[in-house]
Amino acid sequence: NALALTIGANVGTTVTAVLASIGANINGKRLAAAEVIFKVATGLVALFSLPLLLIAVDTLGAWLGIAPDNHTLKVALFHTLFNLLGIVLMLPLLTALVNRLERLLKEDRSMYDKPRYLSEASLSLPQVALQAVAKETRHLFSNAFTIIAHGVCLRRSSIVSDQDLQALIDQRGVPMELDIDEQYERMIKDIYSANIEFLSRAQAEAGPEYSDAYSAIRRANMDVVSAIKAVKHLRKNLLHYMRSDNLHIRREYNRFRVRIGEVLRSLAALRDTEDSVVALLSLDRIRVEMLGGENEAARVADKLIRQGAITSQMATSLLNDGAYVREVIQHLLDMHEELRRAELPFDENSVHDELALRADEIANIARHAGEVR
Repeated sequence: NALALTIGANVGTTVTAVLASIGANINGKRLAAAEVIFKVATGLVALFSLPLLLIAVDTLGAWLGIAPDNHTLKVALFHTLFNLLGIVLMLPLLTALVNRLERLLKEDRSMYDKPRYLSEASLSLPQVALQAVAKETRHLFSNAFTIIAHGVCLRRSSIVSDQDLQALIDQRGVPMELDIDEQYERMIKDIYSANIEFLSRAQAEAGPEYSDAYSAIRRANMDVVSAIKAVKHLRKNLLHYMRSDNLHIRREYNRFRVRIGEVLRSLAALRDTEDSVVALLSLDRIRVEMLGGENEAARVADKLIRQGAITSQMATSLLNDGAYVREVIQHLLDMHEELRRAELPFDENSVHDELALRADEIANIARHAGEVR
């Protein structure tokens, strides 16, 4: 009777899996279905072969030194045999089961964001195609904006508002639930793939004078994806240290959040700037500010390490994650620069090149600004 109850209990736990899968994504639902099939199939086989399992339990129990009247350990042994039986039964059918579940439980693609501006008709007109894929790249960035903001536990509404982000530095961070891989699948992947395919086809049909513009937009799309990947790497330590009891490390990780938030805010403010030359020159100002923030963060980190205010493990994480922050910001700024360059009339690129700051000039200005502070 105890063994029969054990079989029933194993099958009964599938109810919990089914209930838990109600709010899960498609993979969670597939996993719950697989567990139901595993437990029910194993339970039926175990029920019909119960006499054989009883003999196996007694034999193994005697071999393991379990007393004949120690029913607790025998039930535990039976539970182990039950699971091993399930593995033996289902392992040969694993591939077929996965394929069947993927066919029966399909993803709801209506919840995935799709391209809005790309069309077959625009491919025959290079300038129209260029404008279409530029708009689609902005759509891609808009989605990435939300993922990146939530990735560093900032709300989009806070970034685009007048809220003082600097006020967050001393506060204990509040984590935001986010599955970056899932959001990438839902909000980025289809649009990014469509943009890359469209760019390849449009560039093949356009004249050589459009080559630089199309290449710039392709790089802009790649920068969006790279920024998201860098946030994903940053997020693990960020979630830990932004809530740390150590005020020093908490401040530095909150500064990471603020630096990324301020870049997103600046780029959002440039969105409505119609003059691409003006927008490109404004990016130089943002680069100077961000490089200044990076230099200041490096000085503070060195000071904290020398003073022993943070542990060596904290220091290592801080230095590594500082590189990820730099990567996020660099990709965001490069993305906007590439996109704006692609939108410039052919004769205005030289105007921007003459007025824009070189990388060494940006570094010098940021360094001198830091010395003044």
